[in-house]
Amino acid sequence: MKLILDMYGKALLEAAAVVLLLTFLFFGVTDEKGNTGIFHVAGAKTDTGNIIYGTYKDFKNYASEGEYRKPRIVYDDNQVLTVGKCDLAEYIHAYDYNGNQLPIRIVTCSAPDGLLLSPDSAESSLTLFEFKTDGIYRVRVSAADESNRKNICEFSVPVGSD
Repeated sequence: MKLILDMYGKALLEAAAVVLLLTFLFFGVTDEKGNTGIFHVAGAKTDTGNIIYGTYKDFKNYASEGEYRKPRIVYDDNQVLTVGKCDLAEYIHAYDYNGNQLPIRIVTCSAPDGLLLSPDSAESSLTLFEFKTDGIYRVRVSAADESNRKNICEFSVPVGSD
């Protein structure tokens, strides 16, 4: 029992010393201007000056890059697609901030019953899908420009029989 008290007593004494030291540093130190605590005293002594962040080279680069908008993805929604194989890249287009066309990537394509479709594996295109039934298909598309600004859009694509 004496050993336990001896060990815990030392730990409690050390903890009390640390608490007293921190209390002194945070509340006991005061400078001539009335700032209390080591952080307030050090902060008052630090000269921040009048920094104009707009003069930094990186700021100008970030500001000019921030003016460009992310890619715009559009779907020609007055088209009703037909049942069968269809290349969605003919109907969905992406454009960068200059109006240049970007490649699109189909993230998901789900059938009206909720099942996910995969691109036609017989073709090398990742935008060619085979629609087997009529209905509204949900297509999620992404595009990225040369500066890696990305956009993801989801469209409801109607598919019907001729």
